[in-house]
Amino acid sequence: MPIISTYCKKGGVGKTTLLGYLAHYYSLKDKKVLIISADDQNSIFKLFGVGDFITSSTENFFENYLTGTCEASDIVCEARDNMYIIKTLNTGSLSFALQVKRQEERKLIDTIKGFTNFFDYIFIDFPPSSSRLSEILLDISDSILLVVGLDTLGLDGYINTIQYFVDTDINLDKIKYIVPTGYHPIKLAPKNCLREL
Repeated sequence: MPIISTYCKKGGVGKTTLLGYLAHYYSLKDKKVLIISADDQNSIFKLFGVGDFITSSTENFFENYLTGTCEASDIVCEARDNMYIIKTLNTGSLSFALQVKRQEERKLIDTIKGFTNFFDYIFIDFPPSSSRLSEILLDISDSILLVVGLDTLGLDGYINTIQYFVDTDINLDKIKYIVPTGYHPIKLAPKNCLREL
């Protein structure tokens, strides 16, 4: 089943919102959807009105599941019918573990690939920063949607994203769509940025 990521090395461009809309759309089509929040802010929970799950326990994060200190049912929040979300607490710490202990990387990949046996779609929400965790998750994604804000900083984020993919050998063919956000038919800057993009 497809693993779909929304990504850009620029915050505030709408990655989480787009991912939330897509996940909700497929859940309404009777598809079983899992969202993995690889963003420490876990904004996707707030988008669906289940923000309390973020602080409900200090032991129900994805990292806890990977270390075997909790069950899958402990880390999953049912945000809507057919739609479930998993949160992370400290992606920096997880990325460090992935760099230091090579077997952790295999465990992460196998865990996410194992989720594909239970879900029709897996969506991964990223922060605008990059890490070893980001590289692994982008690498195992079947499709990547690059979300680009139509302003100067948004275009810079897009360029930085492409450079990041090249530098880390992430397959550019995984980029299925470039999604521009912030277009306004009257404002000149977004029109110029869209033309440049």
